[in-house]
Amino acid sequence: MDYKEHHKLNQEFLERFPLEKLKDMTIEQYTNLNKSDSFCYWLEIKTRILGSISGNSSFKFGIYQYNTRPNDDRGRMSDKKYAWNSSFGKTARKAFENVKQAVIKAAESGFAGNLDAIESIELAPMIKWKIAFIYSNESIIPYYSLDRLRVISERMGMSNAQNASIADIQKFLIKKRNGRDIHEYGRFLNDIWKESDSTSDKTEPSGEGEDTMQTTNIDKYIQLLETNKNMILTGAPGTGKTYLAKQIAKQILNVKSDEELQNDKRYGFVQFHPSYDYTDFVEGLRPTKENQSGVIGFKRQDGVFKAFCKQAILSETADADTLSDINDNPTVWKVSLGGTYDNPIRTDCLNNGYIRIGWHEYGDIEDFNDYEDFQLGGKNVLRAFQSGMQIGDLVVSCYSAKEVDAIGVVTGEYEYHAEGAEYPRYRNVKWLAKGVKENILEINNNKTFTLSTVYKASITAESALKIVQKYSRENLVAPRKEAAVFVIDEINRGEISKIFGELFFSIDPGYRGIAGRVKTQYQNLIEEGDAFKDGFYVPENVYIIGTMNDIDRSVESMDFAMRRRFAWAEVSAEESMQMLNGTPYEEEAKQRMLNLNKAIMKVRGLGEAYQIGAAYFKKIEEYNGDFQKLWDFHLRGLLFEYLRGNMNAEEQLKELKEAYDNKE
Repeated sequence: MDYKEHHKLNQEFLERFPLEKLKDMTIEQYTNLNKSDSFCYWLEIKTRILGSISGNSSFKFGIYQYNTRPNDDRGRMSDKKYAWNSSFGKTARKAFENVKQAVIKAAESGFAGNLDAIESIELAPMIKWKIAFIYSNESIIPYYSLDRLRVISERMGMSNAQNASIADIQKFLIKKRNGRDIHEYGRFLNDIWKESDSTSDKTEPSGEGEDTMQTTNIDKYIQLLETNKNMILTGAPGTGKTYLAKQIAKQILNVKSDEELQNDKRYGFVQFHPSYDYTDFVEGLRPTKENQSGVIGFKRQDGVFKAFCKQAILSETADADTLSDINDNPTVWKVSLGGTYDNPIRTDCLNNGYIRIGWHEYGDIEDFNDYEDFQLGGKNVLRAFQSGMQIGDLVVSCYSAKEVDAIGVVTGEYEYHAEGAEYPRYRNVKWLAKGVKENILEINNNKTFTLSTVYKASITAESALKIVQKYSRENLVAPRKEAAVFVIDEINRGEISKIFGELFFSIDPGYRGIAGRVKTQYQNLIEEGDAFKDGFYVPENVYIIGTMNDIDRSVESMDFAMRRRFAWAEVSAEESMQMLNGTPYEEEAKQRMLNLNKAIMKVRGLGEAYQIGAAYFKKIEEYNGDFQKLWDFHLRGLLFEYLRGNMNAEEQLKELKEAYDNKE
């Protein structure tokens, strides 16, 4: 095997982060949310073929910039941007300085070949040993799991291996290298571990083998997606296309777990089916609750993709922590706090995290929508404040007819507090920016604020957050093009032209952003303040991944206009076989899968597109290794459909079963 790529990648790391310049590394260079642009990203993802350090939480880096704020417990701390191990310091700045010194010591010790010094460094073992390897001129073994190293060294004859340190094992293994390429030697050691009968956790990342192969494949797809914006993963049934799409999304969005991915507003997922249409995907009319007269009305509602695109726009302006507080379709409300300019009510609200309005004369009314005796006025204001305003909406505090002085996110339901005297109606708010003086004419459709206490402004959520960004570095990070990934599973099962409509134009990679703005079917019903009031467009930071089976009969419904807007990548059955790595019954499952697929290729009318992917064979775990049940309940029915209509279908099915049963 040629390891030129490994050596080249090591050199690229050293050019990107030279040893002599580590002392000048900033926290932003060490950890950030911009893909492929931080020391931590290069260490874990970019150089994964130099030894995997995947697994565990991001606290292994000592300090990291988060997407979702973690809980401060078990020796961990965080502020509004970073999380870190409290052993490194009480502030992010102090923690990073200590982490940086540990990184420098690991790099210098690796360069000097001082293995014992590496053991004493206060960093996670996998982190400090990989750093040491990268700066060691490839003199250290690129293998960082202590448990695995103990198994390997014991098999190679090291006495007392189960009590040895990584430094001791490294010294032992280095002596047995015998001039081999360091990466060839690493793979040799990994093969020893895989052959071992040890009860060590076989799923722990080792730094070699299946993790390396899978990451290399994912990088290939990511490069294709980043170049084309839209990509369809196609292949035989069971090749793990949906799984792969999610793995690509996790890597692009820099999230670790499936749960974190599902909760990230920069990620969207939908599965097409024959009944899916434009109103589900883009926008449509939906019935509303009947009014007091028993009449049911209709209102325009965003479809799943349009709502996702709004979130993608906001993700360019808000960090993940702020974005998690904002709802999926936020309205921006103008609120007057005790009138205009400085006053005691405004000061109280800004200092204590809420907004307050008056009309105390009405007392505590449970639902103003059922109330009609508005002798003192305020009908629209009170209904808007009590039930129109939603948690996750944005509020702008009116300082004057042309200025706002604060912007916040609504975090609580309507509350009535009699002690509020003339201003007893409250809603809790998380203030994102206070003490600003920003003219809003340009972003409010060239309109000044009216005297009404509460109403929907003509300001988009994006515009409001840009004001926050301008004035409050504490709450939001600097502007960036944060990626957003939308997955369409089984994209060919829907009637594409009916679902996308005029979006055919907007999703084209050459017409992303405002340049691809189009009028949607219900454009005349879109209200002021909506991000797409002037027309819909797909933000430039949105990446679309579709999945489809090659042999699905609905493939033909994908017309050429749609096909040319996507890059196409095939996921082969052979490539999917890596899904079986490290699983129970791995060797037998791989052999049966290989034999069956070879037999399928020999059947007239079938071919590579009809091969069976590894996802089917992973089910063997559910049957405790009973391959007959796997055949009876999953494979036989699929293969019978392949052969339906063939004159000798039964005979062909029998031949396929014989190939499947051949374990050699």
